[in-house]
Amino acid sequence: MLKMSPKLRLRLLQYGLPFVVVILIACIKFIFLNELHESIFLLFFCAVLVSGWYGTLRSGLIATVISGLVVNYIFIPPAFAFSTDPPSLYSTGIFFIEGTLFSIIIKAHSLARKKIAESSERFRIVAEGVSDYIVLILNPSGEIQSINNTAEKTLGYNRDEIIKLNISNLYNTKDRRRRLAKKHIFQAIHKGHKEISGWRLNKYGKSFWIQGTLSAIKNNDGSVRSLVAVFKDMTREKIQQRERDDFISIATHELKQPVTSIMLYAQILYKHIQTQSSIDLKSVQLTKNLIDQLNKMSELIKFLLDFTRIQRGKIILKKEKVNLQEIFGQIKASIHQSCPEYKLFIENNEKNYVIADRERIRQVLVNLITNAIKYSPNSRQINLKTISNKKHITIFVQDFGIGIAKDKQEMIFSRFYRIAEKQTKISGLGLGLYITSEILKKHASKLYVDSQLGKGSTFYFSLRTAK
Repeated sequence: MLKMSPKLRLRLLQYGLPFVVVILIACIKFIFLNELHESIFLLFFCAVLVSGWYGTLRSGLIATVISGLVVNYIFIPPAFAFSTDPPSLYSTGIFFIEGTLFSIIIKAHSLARKKIAESSERFRIVAEGVSDYIVLILNPSGEIQSINNTAEKTLGYNRDEIIKLNISNLYNTKDRRRRLAKKHIFQAIHKGHKEISGWRLNKYGKSFWIQGTLSAIKNNDGSVRSLVAVFKDMTREKIQQRERDDFISIATHELKQPVTSIMLYAQILYKHIQTQSSIDLKSVQLTKNLIDQLNKMSELIKFLLDFTRIQRGKIILKKEKVNLQEIFGQIKASIHQSCPEYKLFIENNEKNYVIADRERIRQVLVNLITNAIKYSPNSRQINLKTISNKKHITIFVQDFGIGIAKDKQEMIFSRFYRIAEKQTKISGLGLGLYITSEILKKHASKLYVDSQLGKGSTFYFSLRTAK
């Protein structure tokens, strides 16, 4: 049996299909001559649609010309002669125009379908190639339309099973009650992108921790065509993180008591040495150094305790009406005592009151000012100012220190992140800004930074004004 070449097949579709369809419709017309008299052009319009859909633009145009000529020559009186009266020519001309337009529309639709198919195939190839990630395609209602191989393995469902499910079926009972899946979809649709993490359930009810994104794919008119969920199974990392946090929590609690006791003994020893008739200056200095180091250790323990409380969601705020001017005064006196060489300039001309947890906001300001001092080795000025409106008061902490590079400004609020500046030799855990940022999140606020290398940094945040 001879094989037909693709080129010959295309030629048959382009030129053969229109003739075959027109002849077939003409035969139908002859059989049902009386019944189909009123819809003669509409009947032959089917030839244009079939030729254009299964052939090409050329097929649709050929079918349009042949159909118009056949109708005018055979079926419009006088039969078997071209009708030249104005109504007949007008009807035939309209048919030519409509057939041409519909052929073009069908061609455009065919190209669009081809592009969508190619795009879907490329996406499928990419999704299958991403072996470390779960990839789900959802419709705007959250129903799963497609998955990759990794999703099958991780979730335990085969493709036929999972396309019957909504993504909410992967959430645990607590999150389903909160309608968390719908909230995530709503945010992804309206913002275009949503970062997601949390515990999910596979087919057998086993929990696993995911982290990834949910993104909206939109049409040209802005409507959402579908959603793409790309997640990674981070269960092992989550368990290791939990074990690490548990160790930090236990270690810090165990260290807190002995460090407090040592601090007490060191302070007693310091006072005792100073009361002696013959004061040994070296002993005084060594004891003072001991107390300074214990203060640093106490500060680190405090940071770690706050870190573990934040990780476990155990930071509880006691919100009240707080006088910022009063807190500013306390901090200024404390800085003057501990770092007399630094000058804290306060620009706050009125009694500003906010709704906040007094001690936590004081901690936020102390953290920011302490950071400003640590990272300003060649400057001795720190500025603290407020700008207020009817709803919020924005607080700015400005230094004139080493500054932060643009590409590192987003990362400085991450836990344990420290800027690698070898020349500064500044110690720390990289938790201060993380804890500060998390405390402000509890106040429905956010910490921002504006910084330039070599010129300094300004950290700022807003709090709700107290009425």
